[in-house]
Amino acid sequence: MLNYIIEKESHGNAYAENGPYKGIGQLYYTYYDKYVGLTWEQCIGNYDIQLQAMLAYIASRYGTIQGAYNHKVSYGWY
Repeated sequence: MLNYIIEKESHGNAYAENGPYKGIGQLYYTYYDKYVGLTWEQCIGNYDIQLQAMLAYIASRYGTIQGAYNHKVSYGWY
């Protein structure tokens, strides 16, 4: 499920950017500071840190990866 979200959001590209949405999970750029205490500039290209931020975002917003997956499948975004 997590791999599905990552594939749909960024194809696993740790350098992916779409306006203010960045990284493997296409998180809003300020969420990196919120969830891992680093700026986007410090996270560019670092898959592991981006994954940590993504998992923290999912836990905060959806509770579980399943919840995020269900939302992604239903609405096309998470």
